[in-house]
Amino acid sequence: MKLILFSGFLGAGKTTLILSLAKMLSEGKKEGKPRLVIIENEIGKVGIDNKLLSAGGFEVKELLAGCICCTLKVDLMNTLRYISEEIDPEYVIFEPTGMAEPGSLLQTIVSYDYDIADMNIITVVDASRFFKYIDVSPYVATGQLKSAGNVIINKCDLVEEAVLDDIVDSIREYNTDARIFQLSATGHIDQQLWQQILGNDIVRGLSIPEQGGNTAGNATVYSFEAKGGGDAEVRGSILQEKYLEVMKEYISFLNEKSSLIGHVKLFIENGDEDILWMSSTGGDADFAESSEWEAQSVGIYKLSMTSIAFGIKQEDMEKVLKDILQKNGIDIVMEKRKAAKMVSGTRRVRKG
Repeated sequence: MKLILFSGFLGAGKTTLILSLAKMLSEGKKEGKPRLVIIENEIGKVGIDNKLLSAGGFEVKELLAGCICCTLKVDLMNTLRYISEEIDPEYVIFEPTGMAEPGSLLQTIVSYDYDIADMNIITVVDASRFFKYIDVSPYVATGQLKSAGNVIINKCDLVEEAVLDDIVDSIREYNTDARIFQLSATGHIDQQLWQQILGNDIVRGLSIPEQGGNTAGNATVYSFEAKGGGDAEVRGSILQEKYLEVMKEYISFLNEKSSLIGHVKLFIENGDEDILWMSSTGGDADFAESSEWEAQSVGIYKLSMTSIAFGIKQEDMEKVLKDILQKNGIDIVMEKRKAAKMVSGTRRVRKG
C-alpha cells in the first residue's frame, strides 16, 4: 500500500489536484478491489471535499470535526488499519486539513507497523497568496514546506515570473531538497508530471522535522448543512445565480473583516447525481456543475457550506451569512451547525 499525503495551504487547490491524480491512479482494478482509496480530513463538522471526490466516483473515507494532527490520530490509525485489512488498495491518498503539519502525521504513521510500501509527501502552495499565508500562519506554512518531498506551486498563472522566482527562493530557505513544480490546476495536468512526482518517494527511514509551537494561529471555522427549496421548483440556472451572489457578498465581507480567508466552499446536491459546487479563497467564486444543472428544475436540495478565515469571530460569520442568504431570497432549514476554532494550538467547539 502506497501512501500519498497532500498537505498545503488552505485554498491552495489540493482537492482539484487530487481529482487529477486520482483519475490517473484509479485506472484498472487490483484483484477486483478499488486501486485507490482517499482519506479526507476537515476541521468542521461538515465535509465538502469528500462530497466532491465521491461525486467523481472515488471511494472516500472522511474524518471530520478536528485537525488530524491534534485530535484525530486514533481515528486515522483505525482508518488506515481498516483500509489495509479490508480493502487493500494499491494507493491511499490522504488530504488532511490545511492546518495540519505533515511532520506530526508522519510521526504517528511511522510508529505503527502498517503495510505501507512507501510514502510521498506533497505540499501545495498558492502562488497568489504565498507570502501573505506565511505571514498570517507562519508555523503551519513553514512546517508544511519543511516536511515535503515535493512542493507544487499552484495558480502560477496569477502572478508574474519574478514573484515565482521569489517563491522558489523562499521555499529553498525551508527545504533545500524538495523538488519544486510550477503549474496551474485549472489547466490540463500531464500524466508524466504526476509520474515524476510519484517517483520521489519518502521511505520509512525519513528524517521527521521537530514539532512544537503554535500550530494553527487564529483560524475560525463556520460550517453547516441545510435543506433548501420546496414544492415550487426553480430553474437550476436561477438558483446558481443566487448562490453565486451569496458567495460574492460573503467573500467581500470576509475580505474586509478577516486578516486572511482560508477558503469558502459550497456544495449542493439535487438527487443522486446533480451537483453545484463553488469554492473561493477571496476572489470571484469558481463553480462547477453537472451538465444538466442549468436547465433542470430544482425542488428540494441539500446544501453544505464551510468557511475558514483568520482573525474573525464565528458569530459574526454566522450572522452576516444568514443575512446575505435572506437578502437573496434563499430559504433554508439548518440540519447541522458546528464551529471549530483553533487558537494557539487548542481546538474549541461551539454547538448550536
